[in-house]
Amino acid sequence: MLTYAFCDCRSGNDDKPGVPQGLASFYCPVSMELMSDPVMVATGHSYDRTCIQKLLEQGNRTCPVTGLRLRHLELTPNIALRNAIQVSSSSTDPAAGRLHA
Repeated sequence: MLTYAFCDCRSGNDDKPGVPQGLASFYCPVSMELMSDPVMVATGHSYDRTCIQKLLEQGNRTCPVTGLRLRHLELTPNIALRNAIQVSSSSTDPAAGRLHA
Protein backbone atom coordinates (compact mmCIF):
# COMPACT_ATOMS: atom_id res chain seq x y z
CA MET A 1 0.00 0.00 0.00
CA LEU A 2 1.24 3.47 -0.83
CA THR A 3 1.81 5.97 1.91
CA TYR A 4 2.08 9.70 1.56
CA ALA A 5 4.26 12.02 3.54
CA PHE A 6 2.38 14.69 5.39
CA CYS A 7 1.58 17.56 3.05
CA ASP A 8 2.60 20.77 4.76
CA CYS A 9 0.13 22.99 2.92
CA ARG A 10 -1.69 24.02 6.05
CA SER A 11 -3.10 27.47 6.52
CA GLY A 12 -1.77 27.92 10.04
CA ASN A 13 -5.15 27.61 11.78
CA ASP A 14 -3.98 24.84 14.13
CA ASP A 15 -6.44 24.63 17.03
CA LYS A 16 -7.15 28.36 16.98
CA PRO A 17 -10.40 29.61 18.50
CA GLY A 18 -13.03 30.38 15.92
CA VAL A 19 -11.92 27.69 13.47
CA PRO A 20 -15.11 25.70 12.79
CA GLN A 21 -15.21 22.03 13.64
CA GLY A 22 -17.18 20.60 10.72
CA LEU A 23 -17.89 17.16 9.43
CA ALA A 24 -14.97 14.88 8.59
CA SER A 25 -15.66 15.38 4.87
CA PHE A 26 -14.89 19.10 5.32
CA TYR A 27 -11.24 18.26 6.06
CA CYS A 28 -8.59 17.41 3.48
CA PRO A 29 -7.53 13.76 3.94
CA VAL A 30 -3.92 14.76 3.19
CA SER A 31 -3.40 17.85 5.37
CA MET A 32 -6.22 17.20 7.89
CA GLU A 33 -7.08 20.91 7.53
CA LEU A 34 -10.48 22.44 6.80
CA MET A 35 -10.68 22.77 3.01
CA SER A 36 -11.02 26.21 1.47
CA ASP A 37 -10.92 25.14 -2.19
CA PRO A 38 -12.06 21.50 -2.41
CA VAL A 39 -11.50 19.71 -5.70
CA MET A 40 -12.26 16.15 -6.80
CA VAL A 41 -9.79 13.81 -8.46
CA ALA A 42 -10.72 11.04 -10.92
CA THR A 43 -11.69 8.63 -8.11
CA GLY A 44 -14.31 11.07 -6.80
CA HIS A 45 -12.48 11.87 -3.56
CA SER A 46 -12.03 15.51 -2.57
CA TYR A 47 -8.89 17.30 -1.43
CA ASP A 48 -7.90 20.89 -0.85
CA ARG A 49 -6.55 22.15 -4.16
CA THR A 50 -3.14 23.25 -2.85
CA CYS A 51 -2.45 19.86 -1.25
CA ILE A 52 -3.43 17.65 -4.17
CA GLN A 53 -1.66 19.94 -6.65
CA LYS A 54 1.51 19.69 -4.60
CA LEU A 55 1.31 15.88 -4.62
CA LEU A 56 0.68 15.81 -8.37
CA GLU A 57 3.60 18.18 -9.00
CA GLN A 58 5.81 15.78 -7.01
CA GLY A 59 4.93 13.03 -9.48
CA ASN A 60 2.30 11.18 -7.46
CA ARG A 61 -0.32 9.69 -9.78
CA THR A 62 -2.44 7.75 -7.31
CA CYS A 63 -5.38 8.74 -5.13
CA PRO A 64 -4.14 9.18 -1.54
CA VAL A 65 -7.37 7.72 -0.12
CA THR A 66 -7.80 4.67 -2.36
CA GLY A 67 -4.28 4.11 -3.68
CA LEU A 68 -5.76 3.70 -7.18
CA ARG A 69 -3.91 5.11 -10.17
CA LEU A 70 -5.64 8.28 -11.39
CA ARG A 71 -7.06 7.90 -14.91
CA HIS A 72 -6.52 11.61 -15.49
CA LEU A 73 -5.06 14.51 -13.54
CA GLU A 74 -7.95 16.92 -14.01
CA LEU A 75 -9.11 18.60 -10.79
CA THR A 76 -12.84 19.32 -10.67
CA PRO A 77 -14.05 22.00 -8.27
CA ASN A 78 -16.37 20.52 -5.63
CA ILE A 79 -18.72 23.49 -5.42
CA ALA A 80 -21.35 21.72 -3.30
CA LEU A 81 -18.75 20.79 -0.68
CA ARG A 82 -17.24 24.29 -0.73
CA ASN A 83 -20.69 25.83 -0.19
CA ALA A 84 -21.46 23.42 2.67
CA ILE A 85 -18.16 24.32 4.35
CA GLN A 86 -18.90 28.04 3.94
CA VAL A 87 -22.43 27.67 5.37
CA SER A 88 -21.10 25.63 8.28
CA SER A 89 -18.35 28.16 8.91
CA SER A 90 -20.73 31.09 8.93
CA SER A 91 -23.26 29.26 11.12
CA THR A 92 -20.60 28.49 13.75
CA ASP A 93 -19.18 32.01 13.71
CA PRO A 94 -20.52 33.78 16.84
CA ALA A 95 -20.22 37.12 15.03
CA ALA A 96 -22.54 35.87 12.28
CA GLY A 97 -25.47 35.52 14.67
CA ARG A 98 -27.51 33.53 12.18
CA LEU A 99 -27.19 31.00 9.39
CA HIS A 100 -26.21 32.54 6.04
CA ALA A 101 -27.31 30.83 2.86
